[in-house]
Parts: sequence; C-alpha cells; structure tokens
Amino acid sequence: LNGGADQAFFTIDESSGILVFQSSPDFENPDDSDANNIYHVTVRVEDGKGYYDEQSLTISVLDIDEAPIISSNSGSEETTLSIFENDSFVCKIEATDQDGGTLSYSISSGDDLELFSINPSSGNLVFQSPPDFENPTDVNANNVYEVIVRVTDSTGLFDEQKINVEVLDVNEHPVIISNDSKDLGFIGLNENISSIALLQAYDQDDDPLVFSISGGEDRNKFNINPSTGALTFVNPRDFETPGDQGQDNSYKVKIKVTDSGGLFDEQHLTVTVN
Repeated sequence: LNGGADQAFFTIDESSGILVFQSSPDFENPDDSDANNIYHVTVRVEDGKGYYDEQSLTISVLDIDEAPIISSNSGSEETTLSIFENDSFVCKIEATDQDGGTLSYSISSGDDLELFSINPSSGNLVFQSPPDFENPTDVNANNVYEVIVRVTDSTGLFDEQKINVEVLDVNEHPVIISNDSKDLGFIGLNENISSIALLQAYDQDDDPLVFSISGGEDRNKFNINPSTGALTFVNPRDFETPGDQGQDNSYKVKIKVTDSGGLFDEQHLTVTVN
C-alpha cells in the first residue's frame, strides 16, 4: 500500500496481492474520509530491483438488507423474566433495523406460545389471561412459561429471542365462603339458642386464618372462635325481650377473617331471632 485517503482501512498480502478491508465496512456507518462509502487506496507492486508500478483504486461499498436485531432483555438469544401472578403484561420487545425498515413482531414458537399474544406494532408481550401461581397452566406446570418471539423486517429477514417467564406468588386475601360469599348474609335462629353458625373461609395461599368481630351495631352481643369461626351469642336471646339496637330481634354484626400477611375479608351478618 502506498497512499490513498483511506489507506489505513486496508491490508494487502505481499505475496498473493490479495487486498482486504481490515474490518468489514458498514454501509450505514461509513469510515472513509468523505463518509460517502467510496474508499480510496493506492497499491504498489515492486520487482526487487527498484522498479515498481502503482494503481489507485476506488472501492464503492454497496448496501445490503440486514436482519433486524432484538435489543430488549440485553439482546440475548435466551432470557428469563419474572413477573407476579395476576398480571398480564410481560415486557415490551424492542428491536433495531440498520436499514430503517418497518418491523413486525410475532410469536414464532415455544412450549407455551398459545398462552401469549404480542402486539405486532408495539411489541408488547402479554399473557392472554393473567397467570395464577396456585394453578399453573404452562406445559411443565412449574410456573415457568416458555415463548419465542420474532421481529421481522419488510423483506422477511428476522431475529428471534426465547423468553422464559417465571410467575411469582403473591399473597392473596382470604375469602369468606359462608352465606354464598355475599357481602351481606342473613341467618335465622330460634330464641334461647347460643350457637349461630360455623363460618368458613378459603385462602389460596393456605395461610392460617383468624376469625374476629370487626363491627356491627350489635357486636357486643356476639362471640366468635378465632380458629374455628364458630359464631355464638354471648347469651341466648329471648324473642320477647329483644336486645338488639333496633329492638326488632335483628342482630347485626360484621365478621372479619385475616391471613398471616394481614390481608382480610369481611362480611356483614344479620341474625334474626324467631
């Protein structure tokens, strides 16, 4: 090599005369002196006796369509993400295309592909239904959902990324299931009886549950077993001598059930004494 504005970007084999770029040129990011993808270099051949010949070369670098590249999640071929249960949104898939073409996002495969959907324009990846940690629906039933996403340019070139979505547990509040799980329940009871009902509750996390009385205008007339949920009158009620606030033999109380994380459910009860 013996000159040229872009000589520094080339090397030549002294024996074979093969001329190469030191690094492959990038049409979208030209390095030549004029930044126009036209590289100038002068080559020389010598005979060892002081005679030589030179030739000035102009190399034009042409553009080719290049595949888009997924850049989200560190741009790795495979990644693991963690989300909490009961949430549909997983992540936003992002990609770059050196040719500036229009990109389209899709789901190409994966053991659990049918449980996901992706917006073809924005790349937002979501569960079709929010996952439930206590009831996993992935193929392996281990709360790790596998999906492979794809980004495609206008010429059909594409890149893919495998995503393992790990669903994490969250503490969910218990639910009182007595009286059809309604917020307001009614119980009829004959006079002179203390035992009213055995209240029941359900907790998806299998946390220990504690029953208590949290309100109601006649709350002081009731007791509840914190472990069993057995609701009783402090004293048996007499129909002829009502002791409720309304003096109509309708005793009102609010029941609360609380799990170990402090989450709770409540139910208003009206106990009518006959």
